[in-house]
Amino acid sequence: MRNFSERILALYGEAGQKWLDALPALLSRYEKRWDLTLEAPFKNLSYNYVAPVRRADGSWAVLKIGFPNDESRSEIAALRHFDGRGMVRLIDADEENCAMLLERIFPGETLWEIEDEQATLHFLEVMPKLWRPYLGDYPFKSVDDWGKAFSRLRERYDGRTGKLDAVLVDKAENVFLTYWPPAMTPFFCMVICIMITCFLRSNDLI
Repeated sequence: MRNFSERILALYGEAGQKWLDALPALLSRYEKRWDLTLEAPFKNLSYNYVAPVRRADGSWAVLKIGFPNDESRSEIAALRHFDGRGMVRLIDADEENCAMLLERIFPGETLWEIEDEQATLHFLEVMPKLWRPYLGDYPFKSVDDWGKAFSRLRERYDGRTGKLDAVLVDKAENVFLTYWPPAMTPFFCMVICIMITCFLRSNDLI
């Protein structure tokens, strides 16, 4: 919990402290709202409070609550859109407080807990399941939108990269600028996604 709290404070400052102070009441609210029995949180918390729960029917689920922001609300929208195809199924959610009740997946290992080669194989297995034809406007950020985070990072830290390794950020940014935007093939999209994932894992961001 200490590292989790430190990350929230580093990212959100005073607003993060207020959210942390209110977190016990939030957990109690969703225990009652969704009729849950809350267990101790998972050990590898990053930027969300995530804990296993028992539902009224005895089945396992996961309660996930994050600091309210557009990214978490986009995650809720994506989970609803994919509806369990290639990713965990969303049982219920509250967009206002970015609270999610998710199905529990076993064994539940995160990618950084396994070897890179095995993690990449899992990544390649899941990617085709996530593809869907574009049928209209969706409330999701594009790869181009995510790529703008490089410039936002440097603006925030006066041209530097904050706590992130400058060499890794430079490499990731160069890959993005080299391959985006071309006539992107699924292969190049996959390569960029893998490189971004490896970058995030190396900095303990996922």
